[in-house]
Amino acid sequence: MCLFPRLHEECYVLKDPFSTSGGFVTVGGLCSMCNRDVCLSNRCSLFYTQRFCINCSVKHIQEFPHELQQEIMHKLKS
Repeated sequence: MCLFPRLHEECYVLKDPFSTSGGFVTVGGLCSMCNRDVCLSNRCSLFYTQRFCINCSVKHIQEFPHELQQEIMHKLKS
C-alpha cells in the first residue's frame, strides 16, 4: 500500500478534511508554459504529459494530438 503516491507534476495539495486516514486532495498546479497557478478544474487546465492552463492550450493548440484539440475546443464552448 502506497501512502504517498508519486505525482507527475508539481502541485498544490491540502489535507483532506473528510478523510479519516490522513488523505490529501490535489487542488492546483503550475502551467508548464507560462508558470501561472491553475486549479485542476476542466475549465482551468488540462494535463497532457504536463499541466497546461487553458490560455496556453488554446495558444498552442496545433501542438496537441487531434483528440486533445477537440477537447480543448469543447472546454472553450462550455
